[in-house]
Amino acid sequence: MPTPAPTVVLRALKPLPADDCGTLLAAIAKLQVGPGQDSFVGEPAAMAAHALSDPQRHPFAITVPGRDGGVVGMGVLHAGAAAETGWPDSGSAILLRGFLVDHRTQRRGYGTAATVAAVELARDLTA
Repeated sequence: MPTPAPTVVLRALKPLPADDCGTLLAAIAKLQVGPGQDSFVGEPAAMAAHALSDPQRHPFAITVPGRDGGVVGMGVLHAGAAAETGWPDSGSAILLRGFLVDHRTQRRGYGTAATVAAVELARDLTA
């Protein structure tokens, strides 16, 4: 029997009150990438801060309900940027960037579950 996918909740940082956003940013700052992964993704706290200052970018924390600390990863949805990657236009897609799961929690299905949830979050952003 296949293992059920873990439950993750994406917490968008921009609509949160400053205290809640600050708590998530502190947890994001503690995320670590594995050896060799740093060439594929930037430093988590810097990516989140940059995204918060850009109206087209929507940073989120990947959280696991009931898990101590809660935050296991992060990502950024970037509206209007798909054409930069070769997509035919900028308005019909949202780019997922800065996506990472802390190396200490990898191989548990969090990345797969968060990717599915990011599609839903992107739909919410475009609604």
